[in-house]
Amino acid sequence: MWSSLESAVCGPMRCAPRPTDADEQWTFVVVTDHGHRDGGGHAGRSTWERAAWAATCGPGIVAGVQATHADIAPTVPAAAGVPIHSGDGFPGCSFQSR
Repeated sequence: MWSSLESAVCGPMRCAPRPTDADEQWTFVVVTDHGHRDGGGHAGRSTWERAAWAATCGPGIVAGVQATHADIAPTVPAAAGVPIHSGDGFPGCSFQSR
């Protein structure tokens, strides 16, 4: 089951019409580098301005699993079917390997 954030971010992309093979599987990774103030701007040190988030959905990604931004780099090649090995130098682990 998706969280409300995952539904809001990934839901519209998954439902978008596109000419694809019916067997094609897509993985979406949406990432921010920092937050923003409601009144505009993002150069401060408040919790909201320093906060960042990531949302993912796709085959093998389990909803609700805690992950960090370091886990994004190994997730992208893993989603494309590229094997990831512990010696590859990624500091995190693929969302799909949890």
